[in-house]
Amino acid sequence: MEADSYFFDLIITLVLMLLFGFFTLASSAIIRSRSSKLREFIESKTFGAKLANKIIDKPRRYLLSSQVSTFLIILFIGFYISKLALNSANFFADWITNPEFQFIAGTIFVFSVVPLIALTCSQIGRAISYTYPERALCGSSLIIIFISWCLSPITFVLDRMVKDVVDAFELEMPRERELVVSSEDLAEIVEASTEAGEIEEDEREMIEGVVAFGDTVIREVMTPRKDVAAVKIDLDLEQVLKVFAETGYSRLLVYGDDLDDVRGMLIIKDLIPSLVSKKTSPSIEEFIRPVTIIPNSRKLDSVLQELQKDKSHFAVVLDEHGGVDGVVTVEDLIEEIFGEIFDEFDEPEDNQEVKKLKNGDFLVDARILIDDLNQILPHSLPIGEYDTIAGFVINTLGRIPTSGEILDWNGVSIRVEKMEQNRITKLRILESRSEV
Repeated sequence: MEADSYFFDLIITLVLMLLFGFFTLASSAIIRSRSSKLREFIESKTFGAKLANKIIDKPRRYLLSSQVSTFLIILFIGFYISKLALNSANFFADWITNPEFQFIAGTIFVFSVVPLIALTCSQIGRAISYTYPERALCGSSLIIIFISWCLSPITFVLDRMVKDVVDAFELEMPRERELVVSSEDLAEIVEASTEAGEIEEDEREMIEGVVAFGDTVIREVMTPRKDVAAVKIDLDLEQVLKVFAETGYSRLLVYGDDLDDVRGMLIIKDLIPSLVSKKTSPSIEEFIRPVTIIPNSRKLDSVLQELQKDKSHFAVVLDEHGGVDGVVTVEDLIEEIFGEIFDEFDEPEDNQEVKKLKNGDFLVDARILIDDLNQILPHSLPIGEYDTIAGFVINTLGRIPTSGEILDWNGVSIRVEKMEQNRITKLRILESRSEV
C-alpha cells in the first residue's frame, strides 16, 4: 500500500508539473497574442478564437488568474515533494539496505528530478507560446476562462488590494498586456534578430530610424544656416530662376533685409506659368507662399505632424534668439527612417557623409554631426559648443583653416580636403600621419 501511495503522489506531482507548464504557456500567450491575428482566426472559425479574443480584451483579469494558479500549483508541488521525500526510503529499500542512505537517496532524487521536470515543462510551454502565441491561446482559452471563473473571488480581492496599495503610494498600475519595451531593449532585440538572419540589414536600419525618430531634435537633421539656399525679395523672376537652376532645389527661402527677415518661400512650379507666358521680370512677391516656422529644439515626430497639418514640405528652423538656424524638408525627415534618398540633382558619391578609403583614411562631409561621427570612428572627438566636425576644426584652430591644412589633436590628424570660399566642405581623417 505504501508503494501504491508513493506512486500515486508521484503521478499527482507530475500532473501538477504539467499544469505548471500549461499556465506558463497561458500567461505568455496572453501577453504575446495579436488582436489582428485572432481576428483572422475568428474569420476562419478556428476553435477557441472568439474566447481567445475575449481574453485579450481584458487581459489583466486572466493574467492574474494564471498567476494565482501558478502560485497554488507551486505550493502543491512543494507539498507533494515533501511527501515524496519522506516516503522515498521505502522506494529505495530494494537497492539500498541502510535506512539513512535510503532517505538521503530518495531526497536527492525528489529534489533534483522533480524541479528539473517542472522547469522543462515550463520552458516547453513558453517555447510553444513564443512560436505560436495565438494558436496556443486559442487552444487553452476554454480552460483559462473556466479557471478564471473559479478563482474570481480570490482574484477580485487580490486586485482590489493591489490597487489600494498602488493608490496609497501613488504608483502607476502596469498596463494591460504590457508590451512596451525600452528603446535599449528594442535595440538589443533588433540586433539579435539581425544576427539570427530574421531581419535584413536595411530593415534593421529602418527600425532603428523609427525608434530614434521621436528622440531626435530638428537641429540634428536640418540644413544649417550657412548652407540655406535663399533669395532676396527684391530679385526679379529671371534672377530667381537662375538660383533655382544653380542649386537644383524646388523650394527657396525668401528674405527681406537679411536672412533673419523671413518673408516666405518660393516653389518653382508656381513660376512656370509666368515662364511659359514670357512675362518680363515681374515681382516675385506675388509668388511667395507662407512658410512653417519651428524652433530648433522640436522633435522630428512633432515637426512632421506640423508639416502634415500645414500641408507643407518645407520649414524654417529658428534658434533660441529668433534667428534663422536652418531649414528642413519632409525629405530630410523621411531620410532619418529610410536612409539617404538621392534625386536627379544629387551625386551619391559626394553625398556620402563618411567614406572609408582603401588606405584606412576616412573622407567625411564637414557637416556631419560629431555624435554621428563618433559612432563610426575608432576614436571619439570631443563634444563642445559646436555640432559638426567642421565646427570642431575651426574651434580647435581658433580660425578658419586653409585647404590642405592639417589639424593634429590627441593623435588624430584631420586634413582639410575641400573648401568653398570660407566654408569647409570635406575633411580627411588620416589613419596614419606618415601617409600625409
